[in-house]
Amino acid sequence: MDLSIVTDEKNFIELKFDGDAHTFLNIIKRKLVENKEVSFVGYNKPHPLVKDSSFSLRTLKADPKKLFRQAIDELIAELKELSL
Repeated sequence: MDLSIVTDEKNFIELKFDGDAHTFLNIIKRKLVENKEVSFVGYNKPHPLVKDSSFSLRTLKADPKKLFRQAIDELIAELKELSL
């Protein structure tokens, strides 16, 4: 799965994922929804046969790239707690 930045603004990023990323993006989106600094988060998979997806994140004041990375780090920590 490859990632590229489509739009990078002060409080908004749009990312493009090449490859099947539906499950990954859904988990990250659910984590970011919990953050009070996020004003909008969503992803789009245009068609089940198309492997590319886009992910959008708009924040109130925080750096969206930092919040995206923070969500991933938090999910990794949660998964480590589940491991036996």
